[in-house]
Amino acid sequence: MATLYRLGTDWSGGGVFGGGRSTLYFDTDGGSAQQAATAAATFWGAVDAFVCNTARWDLDPEVQMIDEATGSIVSTDFVTPAGATGTDASAQLPPTVQGLIQWRTGTVVSGRVLRGRTFIPAAPEGQNDASGIPSAAYTAALDTAATALMNDANCQLAIYSKTHGVSGLVTDVTVWNKWASLRSRRD
Repeated sequence: MATLYRLGTDWSGGGVFGGGRSTLYFDTDGGSAQQAATAAATFWGAVDAFVCNTARWDLDPEVQMIDEATGSIVSTDFVTPAGATGTDASAQLPPTVQGLIQWRTGTVVSGRVLRGRTFIPAAPEGQNDASGIPSAAYTAALDTAATALMNDANCQLAIYSKTHGVSGLVTDVTVWNKWASLRSRRD
């Protein structure tokens, strides 16, 4: 891959710890910027029922095309804006408690398989089972949404390593069966 689409999603609302940003990458050979944005919006919409109604996501209306080797912006495309609010009305778990989707590629970089992660913020208490882990319904819904995004016929989801200037197409997805916590690289 020589170029990638970079799509940003901003999270806001009282239930999101300090706001947040999720980034997805797509191979430009797999479809248009609008098709990638539509797939991303469909993915986020599929997890709305498993996000507290105090949180909102908004997909950037500007998709950046980046050079894989350098991470530099090559051009931008404008797409139809998308956004929504979570629909789960139960109380929110602590803001650091999040769902976790793990993406795998078939690309090996420096002796390791290239992987990525997407955190799902604003986890609702209603999806926390009695033993303190995500409910089976929660993990199944995230798995269904992530698998649909990975298999979307109109785009190709990718993982990007700016450190190594390489990307790989997503070939497998796993939803972690425990709650995760996204920590700053400065922690």
